[in-house]
Amino acid sequence: MVDTLFSFNINQFNRIFPFYLLIDKDGRIASLGRSVTKLYPAIEVGCGLEDVFHLILPPSSGTGFHALKQLTDRVVLLHYKGQEKNILRGQFEYLEDQDQLLFIGVPRFNSMEEVREEALTLNDFAKHDPLIDQLSTLREEEIAINDIKGLLKNANRKEKNRTNDHLWEFELNGNGDGIWQYDFTNEDGIHFTLDKIKLSNTPKNNHSHMRWLGSIHPEDIDVVNDAFAAYIKGDAKEFIVEHRLMDKAGDYKYFITRGIAVEWDAQGKPSLLIGTISNIDQQKPGIGYGAGRKRPAYHHGQ
Repeated sequence: MVDTLFSFNINQFNRIFPFYLLIDKDGRIASLGRSVTKLYPAIEVGCGLEDVFHLILPPSSGTGFHALKQLTDRVVLLHYKGQEKNILRGQFEYLEDQDQLLFIGVPRFNSMEEVREEALTLNDFAKHDPLIDQLSTLREEEIAINDIKGLLKNANRKEKNRTNDHLWEFELNGNGDGIWQYDFTNEDGIHFTLDKIKLSNTPKNNHSHMRWLGSIHPEDIDVVNDAFAAYIKGDAKEFIVEHRLMDKAGDYKYFITRGIAVEWDAQGKPSLLIGTISNIDQQKPGIGYGAGRKRPAYHHGQ
């Protein structure tokens, strides 16, 4: 049988083996593939292999020329010292005529994001490289994940719209002067729409729960908090409480605040409440309860 001698020019060799390394007898890189240059810009011809790579498989071998010469026809893993995750997987072949070692390999990636971080494209890989199929699969999975994220985003938007529908339905049923919602997953917490109510320190959209409490009569704050806590803990079937709020003139007026849970967390605790607040001052005996007028708040259920 006659041996066949193959000969490639540098461009052909780069297309077939874009991540190759050619090591001379002194352990220095004599030549390297175009994609190696792109993946490791700091590596140049003349660099010592030991200076830029260390061998992680087989673990007992060094990266000296004579040690690597014993690893022909074995799978090797080269770890680039300049990057934590970057690994080349391949094999060495000893070229007897040139007394050089040829490494043929490919980088290992677990996601398309890792490929993008290295600014690589599919054109940086050989067409026969099985990694292209893997990267294509990862790309399809990424597209599918993004599609799912989009569906979830739309679902959340629809859920938000349903919550708003609950809110307006609750307001109509409750005949409230204003509406509110309390989102336990949002650091801003409580959100008010109180166009019909003119209070001192009237809460604006997305202001905190504490600012809302700033309008409540000091004697009624504990009553409101206790009623709210009882509902959240499940000790009360509904959140409904009467209390005083200060208007812009500095007078306290009586209101009734009602609320229900419309969403719950994994532990079954309320995560989103909606409710109404109504002025009931005219329903109380007497008219015009000023800031100096002391009247005990009535808490439903007591």
